[in-house]
Amino acid sequence: MVYPFLQKCWRCNFPFKARLRAFWVGYLREQLRAHNSGNKFALTAPDRVKVSKWVSMAWDELSSTTIANGYNKAFGPLLDDADIAVDLIENLSRHCSIDADIGEVDSDDDIEVNEVDEE
Repeated sequence: MVYPFLQKCWRCNFPFKARLRAFWVGYLREQLRAHNSGNKFALTAPDRVKVSKWVSMAWDELSSTTIANGYNKAFGPLLDDADIAVDLIENLSRHCSIDADIGEVDSDDDIEVNEVDEE
């Protein structure tokens, strides 16, 4: 499976495709090296398992920075958990789906699993 966002993102797409191309060229060279000059030569296509391994290895070789930059280019900046939480609370408040009077929840108010089991 080629990751859909890679089609939108040049920063990831170029190194990803370059790695796939390198695996393909290596595969072709290996066939040429193994060829006996007395026989007729015919290239064979790689099977799906081999291509899947190439895709997986090419993806694994991309740095997390390259992937993050690719997402940033394709979809905008990545948000951290705090930004997501603030945005969610604002949206819930705007739609009157949250009780604005709760205030902050103290960690002492957390329910421990053992407390529930004892009751």
